[in-house]
Amino acid sequence: MAAPEYDAFGNPIGEAASTAGAPERVDAALALPEDQPLALSEDEPPAPARSDPRRPPGAPRPRRRRRGGWIAPVFTILALAGLGLMLWSSERDSLDSPDVVVREVDGHALAERSLIRAPNLRRALRAVQRRLRPTEEVTLLRLEPDELIVYVRDERGRARILSAGVTFGVETRDAGTNTSTDAFSLEVVNPSAVERIVRQTLRQADATDENLSYLSLSSGNPPSWSVGLEDVRIADRTWTADLQGLAVTHPGELPFAEGVAGRSLIRPANFAKAKAILAGHGTRITTIRVAPDRIDATLRRDGGTRAVDIDAALRATTSDSPGPGSSGSVRVSAVPPDGLYRALQRIRAKAGISPARIDYAVISPPPPRVDLPTQWTIFFENVRERDHGWYASLDGSRVRPL
Repeated sequence: MAAPEYDAFGNPIGEAASTAGAPERVDAALALPEDQPLALSEDEPPAPARSDPRRPPGAPRPRRRRRGGWIAPVFTILALAGLGLMLWSSERDSLDSPDVVVREVDGHALAERSLIRAPNLRRALRAVQRRLRPTEEVTLLRLEPDELIVYVRDERGRARILSAGVTFGVETRDAGTNTSTDAFSLEVVNPSAVERIVRQTLRQADATDENLSYLSLSSGNPPSWSVGLEDVRIADRTWTADLQGLAVTHPGELPFAEGVAGRSLIRPANFAKAKAILAGHGTRITTIRVAPDRIDATLRRDGGTRAVDIDAALRATTSDSPGPGSSGSVRVSAVPPDGLYRALQRIRAKAGISPARIDYAVISPPPPRVDLPTQWTIFFENVRERDHGWYASLDGSRVRPL
């Protein structure tokens, strides 16, 4: 039997060829549908793509937005802002710490953060005022560049000390008892005047702001400032000033005033202020001497007398005596503040004497039951002998030579 033959594809040649060469049946399910040809005819154009009926022809296809894309940038911005705020707050707390501010002041009275500067002192006073009890009054105040110390007592004499530092925090502590009758309110402290007093003191003492040691405000009517300097000439270590800083002098010195101008106590406005001070010490005057730069008066008080001396800066010093003093007196309210000034104008009109030549004037009320008027006796200097002295009524409307 002959061996079978095969073609190049491995199919048997001969009888099996008819069956082997028949193409295998393709499953109808796998056949391509007639309406889906594999290739398009060159003559047939491609079918147009389906278009969105809501988009006009030729308009670009809108880009699809990615959901949640804004969250990351916003979160980053908030995180950076929070970090910056935290760093700023930390730096601010560091700059405002007491140690840092004290080092910044470093004994310089006029440094930007010093309590001598008016805005800082004003803030410190407000902080202390908020901590005062309703019936407490101030008996002493001490001020340094980095600390304000206030001594107070209530109506029962219970004393406390309040202190405010450069960061304006207030500390308090009890201080036993204080039965002094003289006291004042924090409202009398003028921060602008305090800074002015310090600047004027340093200028007059030829000192720098490192030479200021302290200021103290003691009770009086009215209270007055004392200023202490260090590392300066001995004569310039202590100064005094009125509440408004009108005059800064060594203790015992009188501010400059003459005639009826400037600070002269003969000017009606200044005399009225001095009268108000006198009224705080008594209601009846037994003697009074008025000069341009000073008023010396004696008033009845509690069975005795009180001597009150007022300078041209309206600073008052007092001393008490147990005796009744002169028997004659006049009410403080009965002395017109413009009476002496008006009398000087009348004298000028009559005798041509300038008011600037006044030396002093006195009131010596006559004893009771003595039929003499209570009047001014006025003395001039550098004038003719016959013009040396004049009488004048308290209101200044009538004048005549001695």
